[in-house]
Amino acid sequence: MAEKNLEDIQSFPILTTEVGNTARPATSGITSGTSLGQIIESSLREVLGWRPRASDPKGFLAALNQAFSLKETEGHTEWAWIQRSYAVQQDMGAVTGAQASIYARAKAALDQSLPLLEGLTPLRADADREDNDAVRAIVRSRLTELVYELGQVGGPRVGRVDDLFRSLLGATLVPADPAGTVSGLFGQMREEFGFERNSVNTIEEEQDLTNFVILVDQVVALHGTWVAQRPFFEGAPGTNVFLGTQLVLLSRALAVVAESVQETYFVMDSVFLGSAERQTTPLPGGVKLTVAELLGWVEHFASDEAPRVIREGGKDGVITLQPTVETLSALVNAILDDDTPSGGTSRQARLNPTPGFHTPRVQRALRELHVNLQETGKLFNQIKRLPPPEVTWVYPGEGSDSETAKLVNLHGKNFSDTLSMKVTLEQAKQNPINGTIKETTDSWMEVCFDLSQKPCGYWNVVVKTPGGTTQLQNGFKVNGYGVSGTAQALIPDPKPKK
Repeated sequence: MAEKNLEDIQSFPILTTEVGNTARPATSGITSGTSLGQIIESSLREVLGWRPRASDPKGFLAALNQAFSLKETEGHTEWAWIQRSYAVQQDMGAVTGAQASIYARAKAALDQSLPLLEGLTPLRADADREDNDAVRAIVRSRLTELVYELGQVGGPRVGRVDDLFRSLLGATLVPADPAGTVSGLFGQMREEFGFERNSVNTIEEEQDLTNFVILVDQVVALHGTWVAQRPFFEGAPGTNVFLGTQLVLLSRALAVVAESVQETYFVMDSVFLGSAERQTTPLPGGVKLTVAELLGWVEHFASDEAPRVIREGGKDGVITLQPTVETLSALVNAILDDDTPSGGTSRQARLNPTPGFHTPRVQRALRELHVNLQETGKLFNQIKRLPPPEVTWVYPGEGSDSETAKLVNLHGKNFSDTLSMKVTLEQAKQNPINGTIKETTDSWMEVCFDLSQKPCGYWNVVVKTPGGTTQLQNGFKVNGYGVSGTAQALIPDPKPKK
């Protein structure tokens, strides 16, 4: 490898170019040694979020449309620049959908909590005002950072949110008695302010203590929402992800792929594999494409086709494009040089004798493109439309109204989306009996029901998921007190071995 790198340096010019899109100070002017073209290119990349190419007027127009919004006002056109971090909102997604609802919930909790926090006064006669103000400021900062994190474009950082909740509520996170058992910053506040029930002497003091309890309850309730929705942000196996949040990540990943193609063009130019030669150079590995055709396909897919299909088709559009991402990733992987002994010739090099294509710098650029396509494919595959569940039979099919923890086995298929699944027993004009899922596979699920003092008779077994709802009519019977649960006739054997 060292010999090949040395040969690469000796045979082709060293790459020297100014990179980066850091804004220049307005007062710096044009300094000597900096070409006007470099300044213009850097400014265009900063404003448009796009690398300019003289041979790509369509790409320039698309970048302009994404970076600026136009509207007709009183006979003239007004334009507004969309900052790069918000440009994806015009493209595919932003803080929308489920994340927007969670953020609005957190923002409302913050708006209600801050006045309570500012109005707290200590119940201790020996309270230190400076210590009180310090812990109040820290709690305020933590709460504000928590809400800000939940509103991050592209989804909150899961570890960061967990850390903020832990700092506020302590290791226990869900205290049984907020006024007496909460730890973390709220526990420190309770100690320094003297928020103890035996310290209450007046109505004002009682209201002050209650405001503290409500403040803690707000954060505990928000933490409960976060625990329920957390798996959808981290892409846990067996779950869908939030579409709006995922589309932001997809937009960024596709932009990286498009930029990798531009870098590959630049590297190929440096080894004299120019635009014309790329159009006539066949790909190695038996692929019936030229270099220009494959790279043009990848660039068009990442910069135009995929964003347009996703914007118009939503989740169905993402699912439709998944095979295309896998195909492009496989094609790029197929043209990479295989490892050969020193002095040997790879199969790809024999099929495609163009020297520049097999230089370490070109192969490195192609490997980076392949990695970026693989990572983009992972994001595509995290969005799926799961089929609705189906329940075919239940065992045991009966239970007694004296049982507080009746274990029931549901058999069918499409039970994989467990984190968002809800199982109930339902009967007309009766409150549903909620079940707790204990174990599950794709075709079998164990659920626990509290049947104590529930109305006797037949109940429908209902399974709800984002993919749909199914029910087994009269699938379970609640018997009167003293009747033990027995299997119905023609019911197959109990829980199968996993």
